[in-house]
Amino acid sequence: MVTDEKGQPVADARVTIELVGGSPRRFETKTDRKGEFFQIGLASGAYSVTARKDKLAALPFNVSVRQGQRAVADLVLSSAGASQTKEALANIAGLKKAFAEGVEASGAGRYAEAIAKFNQGIELDPTCTECYYNIGYGYSQMKDYDKAEAAFKKVNELNPNY
Repeated sequence: MVTDEKGQPVADARVTIELVGGSPRRFETKTDRKGEFFQIGLASGAYSVTARKDKLAALPFNVSVRQGQRAVADLVLSSAGASQTKEALANIAGLKKAFAEGVEASGAGRYAEAIAKFNQGIELDPTCTECYYNIGYGYSQMKDYDKAEAAFKKVNELNPNY
């Protein structure tokens, strides 16, 4: 749902949904008269959701999408969001880059390097569930089960339905 600063629904706001990491996927939709939006056909993964209308914007909202589960993103349009959007977009770009490099390193069996990249992603977004999951996976492949367990516990803390 997209609302204004007073909590009122915003109709016809442009909503952008972008996959974080991996191959670039971008979807756009608009809100209905109730300020609600939906997007079907999203692959499982971490997404950044933003909204804009006129000179107002919402700060990016990160959401994990899982097949067969409904993901919720509530966005608030404001002039402050519009001024902070450039910085937020730079953070998203940095997160995407770090995540993609982490996936590449993990796929090549360079788990320590992958973990370092996913930790860079966490510095940009401390709620990056996918980053923590991949850190746990990397540590499990390195047979450092205590650190893997800590990372997986953080995943469950951030998203109990993961």
